[in-house]
Amino acid sequence: MESPRKAATDVGGYHEATTPYDPLAKKEEDIVGGEDDSAIKASDFLAITQGLEYPQVTVKSLVVGTIIGSFLSVLGMYYGLKVGVVPSLNVLAGVGGFMLTNWLLKIKLFHGYFSVQENVVIQTCAVACYSLASQGGFASGVLALTQNVYEDVGEKKGNNASDVVDVTWTKAFGWCISIALFGFFISFPLRRKMIIESRLLFPSGTATAVMIQTLHSSKDAVEYQWNVLFKSGIVSYCWSIFVYCFEGLGSFPIFGLEPAKYGWMCDWAPGTFAIAVMLPFRVMSSIFVGCVISFAIMTPYLAAYKGNGDWFTSTKVDGLKAYYTFTAVAIICVDALYSIVKVVIMLYKAWRDSRNAPSAAIDDKGDVKSVDVQRQAFLDKLFDATHVPATIWVSGLVLFAAVSVVVISLIFPSVEWWKVLVCCLLIPVFAIGIIQGVGMTDWNISSAVGKLIIFI
Repeated sequence: MESPRKAATDVGGYHEATTPYDPLAKKEEDIVGGEDDSAIKASDFLAITQGLEYPQVTVKSLVVGTIIGSFLSVLGMYYGLKVGVVPSLNVLAGVGGFMLTNWLLKIKLFHGYFSVQENVVIQTCAVACYSLASQGGFASGVLALTQNVYEDVGEKKGNNASDVVDVTWTKAFGWCISIALFGFFISFPLRRKMIIESRLLFPSGTATAVMIQTLHSSKDAVEYQWNVLFKSGIVSYCWSIFVYCFEGLGSFPIFGLEPAKYGWMCDWAPGTFAIAVMLPFRVMSSIFVGCVISFAIMTPYLAAYKGNGDWFTSTKVDGLKAYYTFTAVAIICVDALYSIVKVVIMLYKAWRDSRNAPSAAIDDKGDVKSVDVQRQAFLDKLFDATHVPATIWVSGLVLFAAVSVVVISLIFPSVEWWKVLVCCLLIPVFAIGIIQGVGMTDWNISSAVGKLIIFI
């Protein structure tokens, strides 16, 4: 039977004799090569490569990933409906998967070794679940097609009864299948280009990976995370019970009764405060400025003219709300266009600089001396070991493009099949720029692209 060490060091055509270190060394002093390498880099590399002989996609990782993903999906839709902003929950998925798995191992529900790679599978599964829930329109576009929204808008031009869709469990499942798997196959031809050749950083993904790596290599970090999670969870639970018992705290007129008429009330739910903690300061400051403009300037000013004409007889989208609703939509669309143009310019400059940059000198003998370079080469081999043939991902694209065309046309009868096909043809084109933008700047413009595709 082949030993685990040989199996791990023979990944992707890689052989142990071609490197001056042992990737499965249990001690830092076992790493040979004589390079002046720091103990921290050696420890980090060991944390990444340790456990390669164990399977990564297991029943344990899929079960835990589904549980964490279900929990995050509820959070994503809840805050999407309540706040309108869904924070990045990648770190929460990684930490939650690590802690839940260790607890399940402790109570003997699962057995076996828990590796860094398995934790990454859990985090990826969880993020995929909540991304589908939060970005699939269940807190926005899909709700706009319901009967309640149709009745609330009333008899207005463009609000047709034929556009109402009763989203049942079956339709929701078909909708998720049609939008999830097509994009999955787009990643295969781009992954090596973006990660190995272009060496894009993907800042958020890198930060999450470092966090997972730290949890598996530092006992102090694990204890600290457990303590923080336990204490903050207890405080949040007690405060939620307090808010629930005292009705009115959810809409407390913190600035008085007169400003409360224009929406100036405070929601003391702890989760709302947590959103502000997780979002970057520049995002929260922008939201605050928009809040002041809308509810401290525009709304009181417009309310003063209510009743002076047909335009001001309603507080809905066709009345007072139309001023700041369509103003906000126009700003969002312009900002989306600006974001796309800016990212395209940045990508062009990066491509131009890469072409003009002098090529690195390579030794004719190919004798690489740097331990760091060889470690990176080993990790690249591991990455390339999961190569997917072109026939598979091309077949997947064609198959699930057809599924999307058929299923979406059945779920939404007013959407013609050729429109869905055009979207499927446009998605790979936009995906290249979106992925490159995220990898270089951590700036995801997918929502901006989605808004512009509506006009296309």
